Order: sequence, then structure tokens, then C-alpha cells
Amino acid sequence: INYVLDNSADGLLKTQIGEGGAYLLVPKAGDFADLEFLAKNIFSVGAIQGEDVVVMVQNGTNEAGLAKAATEELAPFGIRSELILQKAALTGDTLLYDFTNGAASATIQKLVDIFGATVATATAEQRALYDDPENKPELLLILGQDQVTPQQVTYN
Repeated sequence: INYVLDNSADGLLKTQIGEGGAYLLVPKAGDFADLEFLAKNIFSVGAIQGEDVVVMVQNGTNEAGLAKAATEELAPFGIRSELILQKAALTGDTLLYDFTNGAASATIQKLVDIFGATVATATAEQRALYDDPENKPELLLILGQDQVTPQQVTYN
């Protein structure tokens, strides 16, 4: 397993000019947490990258920005994701539709681990919705109400 650390748009590093004009690559996040995570999870990250699937993420809640936050959470794992801007029907549980018929098992397992998603086989109707060759997902993650952190209630 190998992983290239670079300053590309998806990379974990950024360019910085140090004292005396030295060209440096430093952690994009400002600390080493993402690099430590990669070192500890290199085998699962490598398996996921080998599958090279795209996960489309859709929000099935009324919580704005939830799908965008989820796509950002997937990036350190090497999971390529795209937002579906159209809101999904409201759902209580997070659902993961598999259009690969189980071929993306490492990615599926990581999504289950991260989001507690229930894996479902896509129905013929769902497959028809996403049958556009230009925009066909391999996995569809619909975030449910179980992903929303309850607001803390203050009593006076």
C-alpha cells in the first residue's frame, strides 16, 4: 500500500514559504491529525482507493449543510464524494444504496462504520433515477435524522 502526500486540491499538505525563503510542505489542517490518521489507517484507506468508487451524498433531514459536512468527513479516507443538491425525502435512518452489487466492500464497510448506515440494495425505480451514464453513482448515501446532533435545551 502506498499513498502520495502532496499539496494538490485533495492532498493533505499545503505549500508554505519558511524563513530564508525555504519551500515547505506543511499539514493543510494546521496539525498532524490527518497525517496520523492516514498512518494508522493506511490499509483500509488503500483498499478504499483501490475500489475507486464515487459516493453521492444526499441530505434526508431538515438540517442544512449536513451532506456537505459528510463529504468533508470522507475525504481523509480517500473516498471520492459528490453532493446531490436536491434534498432527499425525510428519513430517520441513514441509508446506503449499493449500485455495485457488493463490489465496493471496503468503502461500504467504512461508510457503515462512520455513519451507522443501513445498506440497502437499490430498487429498479432507484436505479432508473440514477441511470444517467454521465452522473451515475456507485454508492448513494442518504443521511437520516440519526446524523443530527440534538440541540441542547436550556431551561430557565
